[in-house]
Amino acid sequence: MPSKKTHVYVHLVWSTKNRQQLITSEIKEGLYTYILASCQELECYPLAIGGVADHVHLLVRLHYSVSMSQLLKKIKGVSSYLVNRSIQNSTQSFQWQKGYGAFSVNFRELNKVIAYIHNQEQHHQNNELFVEWEPS
Repeated sequence: MPSKKTHVYVHLVWSTKNRQQLITSEIKEGLYTYILASCQELECYPLAIGGVADHVHLLVRLHYSVSMSQLLKKIKGVSSYLVNRSIQNSTQSFQWQKGYGAFSVNFRELNKVIAYIHNQEQHHQNNELFVEWEPS
C-alpha cells in the first residue's frame, strides 16, 4: 500500500497554569481560533473544541506524521504567545500548565465525545463530568 492513511482520533485535555481562571468569554473565541489554526497547520483535523475558564478539551484526528507531543507543543506555544500579544487586556500573563491528558477515541464513540466537549460549561455546572477526561 503506497499511500498513507490514518484515522487516529485523540481527545486532548490541558489546563491553564495553576488552574487559573484565565479563559474568559472575552478571549475564548480568539484562543480557540489560534488552537484550531495550529492543528490545521500540522494537518491535524480538529473535530471539536470546548472548555471552561481553566482548561480546554480538543478532539482531533492526528496526521500520520505528527505526534501528540508535537501537536500540543505547537498549540500551547502559539496560543499562549498570541493571547499575550493580541487579545488579552490584562496585566496577568496567560500560560498553560505543563503536561496534558490524551485519550484514544474509537470511531463509534466520536459523537459522544464531541457532545461532551461542546457542552463543557453545562457539564461543569451540573457536575455531570467524566472524571477520567477532566484535568486533575
